[in-house]
Amino acid sequence: MTIVDNASYESIYKNRKITFYNKEIEDLLSRTKCLPPGQYDVCLSLYPAGSSGPQGEYFTQTCYTREKEMLSQLLLVSPFEGEEIRVDLPLFTWTAVTPFNAKAMYRIQIVEVLANQTPYHAFRANPIFYEKTGLRSNIMQYPVSARPMLPCRKYAWRVTYELEGGFGNPFRKAPDFLQESELWEYSTPCLEEERVREQPNNQSFVNPVYYKTSIENSGNYVTVKGDLIRFTCTFPYKEKANLEFAIYNQKMELESANITVYNEVTPNDLPDLPTDEFYGDNKYVAELPANILFDQPFILVVSNTKTKQYLRFKRKQ
Repeated sequence: MTIVDNASYESIYKNRKITFYNKEIEDLLSRTKCLPPGQYDVCLSLYPAGSSGPQGEYFTQTCYTREKEMLSQLLLVSPFEGEEIRVDLPLFTWTAVTPFNAKAMYRIQIVEVLANQTPYHAFRANPIFYEKTGLRSNIMQYPVSARPMLPCRKYAWRVTYELEGGFGNPFRKAPDFLQESELWEYSTPCLEEERVREQPNNQSFVNPVYYKTSIENSGNYVTVKGDLIRFTCTFPYKEKANLEFAIYNQKMELESANITVYNEVTPNDLPDLPTDEFYGDNKYVAELPANILFDQPFILVVSNTKTKQYLRFKRKQ
């Protein structure tokens, strides 16, 4: 006997076809990706390979009726999308679904997001890092008994609202999903960044700390103390002219343009070249304007006519 479930049906039945007998419903679903509230009759039929479809003879057929209620939308609340979590036991929250259903419950799932993966791909390809079902409340604190989240990693999470049926393992039926939230991503701080943050002189002129810009606007937020941020960025000679520096908020809305930036040269640290034209890692110091608030995420953008580089940071007192 072969058990067909959500994980195996795509590989077993590669040739699938959905027929809507109500074309208005089909058009609505294609536009909104959501069925309106109401009662639906659904039939699953197994046809011989190469058959013409619903008009032909089928091997077997199962029909059932499903009723969809008008439920409030299930939305994630915290941790916020892209947030860096610095506590061991974070609190996960989401909006409560109404009207209340005594037979329904929430399920939370967390997966690790590997390099070059999106949260969507991580949920399809990676094993579940943590899962908890049977939740009646829309708040859950990560339990101390669960395996700890590793430093310098990215994780994605989602919540589903479902009716769970059956008689328990091994005869439990698959849950009947009523709603599913969006996918959000968060990260944990790197150990190296933790050490830098703890150093009281990380903005010292004797031994300054420089953060390197990236060609992608992603990753963790580095911690900057005081009114200065030191950074390096690589621009070849032919691309380096007319650099522009600006600071944006997490939504990529402009916070400060034309900030004060200058080269910083320390003895025996840089090659004997003009400070504004040397090749390799160009070292800069930027003065943070007063509107760059503490404990808020910002992005420093270094750009010219061809490329952009990014540095994600949070300002600390």
